[in-house]
Amino acid sequence: RLKVFRQVILDYFWIPAGSWAIEHWKTSFFRTILPGLVEGNMLNFGDIDKDSVLVPASEDNGTLDFIFSSAAVVYLPFCSHCFREVVASYDVLSKYYTISFMRRDQLAEHSLWKATNTISPNAMQHWLGKAINQEEVYCKIKLQ
Repeated sequence: RLKVFRQVILDYFWIPAGSWAIEHWKTSFFRTILPGLVEGNMLNFGDIDKDSVLVPASEDNGTLDFIFSSAAVVYLPFCSHCFREVVASYDVLSKYYTISFMRRDQLAEHSLWKATNTISPNAMQHWLGKAINQEEVYCKIKLQ
């Protein structure tokens, strides 16, 4: 039986220079693999604008509002490598995906971001070695 996904999360922070992702997320990943998820019916294809519902904050879902959609979403890290590849592959990707960037006030819909925020700041810094301000440090693109 075929499994269908609603979220594919490929991190949301940074990809360090020389990392596995940069070495393996070549142009073919963006032009072939990502479209292949849709062509292979592995994603619940829908219209995120028509299939979205705002879920208000409650004790059950935490303290923040979030968006729920039955349409599948693929989250890529916000870094210059992914940005360049998405722009270079826009002609192909736009046939399968609505391409947009999340603003900080929209991150509550992102499962990995929500889970990351349940980790204590002490554990994040001292056990996992992440900067407390990692979003401000890593989630930006430098113009050259």
